[in-house]
Amino acid sequence: MISGSPVDMGGCVNIVRLHVSDVVTPDSHPLPNTVISNYAYLVSTASGVLLFDTGLGPPHDELDAIYRPTRYDLPRLLSQQGVSMRDVVVNCHLHFDHCGGNHLFPHARIVVQRTELEEAQTPGYTVREWVDFEGASMDFVDGEHDIWPAARVVPTPGHTMGHQSLVLLTPEGPVILAGQAAESAAGFDEGTGDWGPDRQELGATSIARLKAVSPTRVLFAHDECEWRVDAHGSQ
Repeated sequence: MISGSPVDMGGCVNIVRLHVSDVVTPDSHPLPNTVISNYAYLVSTASGVLLFDTGLGPPHDELDAIYRPTRYDLPRLLSQQGVSMRDVVVNCHLHFDHCGGNHLFPHARIVVQRTELEEAQTPGYTVREWVDFEGASMDFVDGEHDIWPAARVVPTPGHTMGHQSLVLLTPEGPVILAGQAAESAAGFDEGTGDWGPDRQELGATSIARLKAVSPTRVLFAHDECEWRVDAHGSQ
């Protein structure tokens, strides 16, 4: 159970899904030659503007040869929403397709679980210069952490040990940006995800933790479908 609850600010919380990139899975992937979309989320509240994940970084010879990515210009996507992002970036984890655009926001506070940073030191885990760049203002947190009165990061280990999700208290009820705590709305509903054999219990516990918040909506990093509550509990 998540301890306590974010305080209701009573104002509007606007959440916009941004399609920031696509990658094609390599032949070694369980689903080879499949296009996987990456989504970031722009959150606007009375407290400020927050960006959840930033997608791929600039061209990278090795990664581009493996994943054949298509990038969509993140500053342009933000500009189309009338936003110049300077407040907060939250990364659900530090894999290359979630933190690659962090360097575009050198004036923003970047919130990551400390455990995730430790795991990201592993060779091949991510592109280090997309995490540790000049001017980066990193805020490494341990466990649950209130970013604003209506926004709280919550550890959801499974896909990675330092993975985190974001709980937003909105007028419609709690909305969760789950990142890759589950791969899809269907996976969230079923309590399944992309977890290694030694992290099955951790991942399932993380989803149960998020469900205990009684969210009205849950949004994901790699699925444009939302999980929504209905009379039967989910759809």
